Parts: sequence; structure tokens; C-alpha cells
Amino acid sequence: MEDAVAFHKTLPGCDPTPLVDLGMMPDIGRVFLKDEGQRLGLKAFKGLGGTYAVHKLEEQGALQPGDTLTTMTDGNHGVGVAYAAKQRGYNAVIYIPRQMKKDRRDRITGLGGKLVEVPGDYDQAILAAKAAAEQPGWHLVADSSWEGYTEIPTNITTAYSTLFYEAIEEMHTAHNTAPTHIFLQAGVGSFAAGGITYALSALKPAPHFVCVEPVDAACFLENIQDGTDGKNACRGATESVMAGLNCGVPAITAWPLLRDCCCGFVVLGDGWPIAAVRELYKEGVVAGESGCAGYAALVAARQDDTTQKGAAPRRTGCYSRYQHGGATDAVFTTRY
Repeated sequence: MEDAVAFHKTLPGCDPTPLVDLGMMPDIGRVFLKDEGQRLGLKAFKGLGGTYAVHKLEEQGALQPGDTLTTMTDGNHGVGVAYAAKQRGYNAVIYIPRQMKKDRRDRITGLGGKLVEVPGDYDQAILAAKAAAEQPGWHLVADSSWEGYTEIPTNITTAYSTLFYEAIEEMHTAHNTAPTHIFLQAGVGSFAAGGITYALSALKPAPHFVCVEPVDAACFLENIQDGTDGKNACRGATESVMAGLNCGVPAITAWPLLRDCCCGFVVLGDGWPIAAVRELYKEGVVAGESGCAGYAALVAARQDDTTQKGAAPRRTGCYSRYQHGGATDAVFTTRY
């Protein structure tokens, strides 16, 4: 983790992002939000993972000039890989699900990435990217993982420790406090796994972790409820407005951490993040629906007795939650 933090400090434009103090929430405590919307000019934290994964591949001598980096994305991870490819002089080919919005597509092509749309959802894009990566000179840089493919996703998960390092350090030095609860959005779970791993190493006692998913893509909660090994696909259509979380199967590297370390799992209908986008905007924070999912879950936990029982014990002091990124889906953020 220290290697990733040190590496990101060398990247131009990778300055620490704001930690927003949202003040006291009644019956909850003090709430902090890590605003990743300003990271590397990408409106998302995923540039941390893309740049570090490519850095590790270069350290290993695995990349040659003119090689192609490929991955699948619902938006932000593809931006991170396209950004890293552009910075280091590689090609980027990104496989996307058919429902991905134009604004998200434009952000990838604006970085020089080539898009290939698949006739299906995110999990179909995984299959297409895996097949494409078999070509000579192509390299799969995915943030999900499966049997036989774990090294690069693990590096990407490790890269996310940078934003948690920044947030926890600032909470300590500027506010003389530490998080007791951390709300973590989960798609395939790499972001959440990175947060859990870093927080466990940095904080004693360990905070409580809460996993947040769309009800339409609740692959962690459903696997927990069904008592599976984490390899079952969710039953939803994976078409939530929280597009960055529309993933059907947990990453195998993330599954054990979230299964064993999260004290609660919250699933949200689309109304919660839509309302949270508006609420955070009033606080001066521009967030997309995926980005504000953790905050939306905290609000839901406070208002819904059934959610409070499993996810957010009341009157427990200071809460910390982390925002995935800025407003990446202009259609939704300008509409509401």
C-alpha cells in the first residue's frame, strides 16, 4: 500500500482531493465525504487504479511500445485505463455495455480510447474483453477478478489505498478524529476491498464497514443471503441509475473481505441516490448517482428502521463515507 501512495505522489495533477466536512447529522454523528471528483481531472477515482496497474506492468517489463490495453467498464474504470494508456503511449480499447450513456462514452473517447459496444450488460463486456486480450500485444487491465486472473485486479485494489490514506490522515491532522463507520459503494467490490484493507491496517480499533449496492445489482448481499461462495450472479437487471455499480458478480479478490468484514449491507432503489445528488449539490458537492451512493445509504439508514438494524447503528459517533467520483452522467445530474 505504501508503494501505491508513493507512486501517486509522483504523478502530475494527482494532488490530494478534498475531504468535505458535512457536519453533524442528527442521531448519527459527524459526517465526512471524500470528494474524488477532482482526481486527475477525470471526475473519478478510477485513475488511481489504471495508472498504478500500468506502472506495475511496466516494472515487470510486460509492456512494449504500441501495445494495447483493454478492459470492460460501465464508465469510470474505462476512463482510468484510457487515461493511463494516453499518458504512457499505449492504445486503449474499452468494451462497454449497450446501456452506457453518451456522456460516459465521450469521456473515454476524449482520452483517445476506442469503444466497442457489446449487445448485453457489463458481464457480457467482461467476456468480450477477456477474448480480445488473447491477441498478441494486448493486455487486460480489469478491476474485476476470477480464477486465474488476480494479480492486476489486486494491484488496482491496492491503488485505491491512496484516497483512504489521504482521508484518514486529514481526519486525524485537521479534525483530530477517526472514522468509526465507513460506507463503501460496491460494484465488483475492488474499491470497497481497497478501503477495508487500508483501514484495517491504519486504524485501531477497526471501524465498522457498510457495503452499499443498487437493489438492481446486489451481487454481494444476495450471495451473502444465499450462503454461496460469492460466484453467483445477481438476480437484478443491473440497470440502476448508479451505473458504476451495475455489476452482476463479485470479484473473487474482493468477496472474502466484504463477506467477513462488513457489518451490514444496504441496497438502494434509485430514488435514494437521485435525492442525494440534489442534497449534496446544496452543500457545494457535485456528485453522480454512483458517487453519492454511500451518503444516500447513510441517509436511508437513518430514516428507515429496517435498514438501521443491519447497517447503521445510531449514536455511535463519527461517520466517514467516500464518494466514488464527480458527476459523470450529465443527463442525470442536470435533470434533477
